[in-house]
Amino acid sequence: MLPSREELDSLLMRSFTEGASWPIDRPTLSALRDMGLTVAQIARYFSVDSSEVQELLDRHGSQISN
Repeated sequence: MLPSREELDSLLMRSFTEGASWPIDRPTLSALRDMGLTVAQIARYFSVDSSEVQELLDRHGSQISN
């Protein structure tokens, strides 16, 4: 079951308020993907290479949908 929009917003707000930095935790990465952000968009936001985002997604395996 996917988290609700309110849960996603809360996770992201907390992460960014706390000064999210790379690498981000699994719940934050999952929330960004659930919101429809692409690997390239996430990489651009955190000023990292797309391959780093993809590697983190791969590390979490099936826990986060690509």
